[in-house]
Amino acid sequence: RLNDFDAEQATGFLGEAIRRVRDEIGDERALIGFCGAPFTVASYMIEGASSRNFEHAKAMMLGEPALFDRLLARIVDNELGYLAMQVAAGADVLQVFDSWGGAFSAATYRERLLPEVTRLVAGARSLDVPVILYVNGGGHLLEVLADSGADALGIDWRVDPRDAIRRVGDRVALQGNLDPCTLFAPPGVVESEARRVLAEFAGAPGYVFNLGSGILPGTPVAGVEALFRTVLVPLASDSAVKS
Repeated sequence: RLNDFDAEQATGFLGEAIRRVRDEIGDERALIGFCGAPFTVASYMIEGASSRNFEHAKAMMLGEPALFDRLLARIVDNELGYLAMQVAAGADVLQVFDSWGGAFSAATYRERLLPEVTRLVAGARSLDVPVILYVNGGGHLLEVLADSGADALGIDWRVDPRDAIRRVGDRVALQGNLDPCTLFAPPGVVESEARRVLAEFAGAPGYVFNLGSGILPGTPVAGVEALFRTVLVPLASDSAVKS
């Protein structure tokens, strides 16, 4: 039996953390709230852990389609309150992470996953904040994902930035896509790789620099510092000049 999720009761600590960070940084930086996409959340519920092939989740999708669809819908119903709590606490942007959505073909994603992703994105946008949709391994899905209604798509390091701009750059902003393993390299390499990514996205409307996935455990502080110097310090200098 599934119980509905009360965001304030179950994860009020997250709202408090957002409020504290917001009080600390003021309006100088945007805070990004987040949730897992319906399938990614469902996969953990069905598989019970991370999975390489998602055989149990895919078996449910194929063999018990009505049950699978109800599960995705129930997840979205509960996540909308979770996102609303984060915005009320001070999140400026919401990002939907479909960590495992790249395991599907474009046709299957469009038919079986996109409807609930679109409903989640629409609910998030109704909170008057921009929404970013990220699908790990989703380079083959860009056109499908652009139909979700998201304001921006996060792309991983395997996607050619110029190809992404050509395919969907006139429909959505793009976020990405430095390989997070780069931060383990010497600082000079981190700086040159970050400059390369910035150059490849030059001219893309609304572009947001980011890693192509989450920052990895054990990432050297020196790598993060090199990235900060290369990306954020120049932006801060430009803002100061313009003001």
